[in-house]
Amino acid sequence: MRHHILLNGENWRRAAIEAALIHHYPEFNANLAMRTRIGVVVESERAVHDFIFEYKELFDYSYWRTVDLSGKTPKIETHRPYFAGIRKDFVDVEWEFIIGYLSHPMLQEKIRRWASDRSKLLTIIFCHDNKGINKSYTERLRLRLPERVTLKTRDYDPESESRRMDELMEIAKYLHYFYKVSQELKNVPTELPEDKVDAEWALLDETLRMSNIYNVMSIPHKMEILGHDRSDWNTFYALTAYEIETLTAIEHNRWCVERLIQGMRPCTDRERKEIEDDMRQRLSDAEYTKNHPVSLKKRYKTERNAHYDLCAYSELGVDETGLPVTRYDRDLTAAIPLIVKTFSDRYGRNDG
Repeated sequence: MRHHILLNGENWRRAAIEAALIHHYPEFNANLAMRTRIGVVVESERAVHDFIFEYKELFDYSYWRTVDLSGKTPKIETHRPYFAGIRKDFVDVEWEFIIGYLSHPMLQEKIRRWASDRSKLLTIIFCHDNKGINKSYTERLRLRLPERVTLKTRDYDPESESRRMDELMEIAKYLHYFYKVSQELKNVPTELPEDKVDAEWALLDETLRMSNIYNVMSIPHKMEILGHDRSDWNTFYALTAYEIETLTAIEHNRWCVERLIQGMRPCTDRERKEIEDDMRQRLSDAEYTKNHPVSLKKRYKTERNAHYDLCAYSELGVDETGLPVTRYDRDLTAAIPLIVKTFSDRYGRNDG
């Protein structure tokens, strides 16, 4: 089933980025037409293009379109990803910017069609500054649309947002510690001691902290895909091999969107070839590795902001050590049960 998220309200930019970081589904990896669609109702074309400019790297490699309803006749502008028809798609989110108002008759008719389409799962999120408007719009549409449509509000008041970020940061600490231990110390931790978790977190810069927070934003959604909610986090112990494989692919899709949002780009064909040549030499020639201590993959990432692994999940290979790149996403995925149970046990937050 294809998921469609529609945003309305002054805080749509923040809500749109959060939606892009969270809403990833397993269907895309089997069927590229099953991208999550994020629709945004905006009042001006300039607001759209300012947003696209700010997140240029994301939109360079995504499908997006604008539907201008401000005139008598709708005008549509479409964009295809830079690698469309050349490489496999790797961004599993597409965008539709609707220039106009939520009350526009054509948009209301479109919402009714989406709501009745059994091939789509529609979620509408109201993110106005005014909580009363969010509540009123939600109540009104609840009366007009089928029960299968999900209606949400996103109130960004400072107090609730501070509590939310504190909780996300606590979970992010566990994720980082698990990842560091499993990768650097070569063993999978079975517990998350709070003192060591806090000490490792203190060493991170702000960019890496936010990367971990972005990851944990998606954990409740991943749990929902598996049929779990916050009420059973304290009893959730393990993932099956099939669940790990499914969520590993989802995590790579999410990571790609995260890196594009942070301003990173995929490597060009030439850069990919140069990196692959470098990796082959590293695996076969110790003298070459000694004379070139920093791999091209790392150099291009730091010097050019180009990441070799920004590609389709099926195209991921090995890194400069000869090990599968997917092991990173698998480790992060396998960490979910321990992380959510530790958090639930430690803080008693299993109430949703």
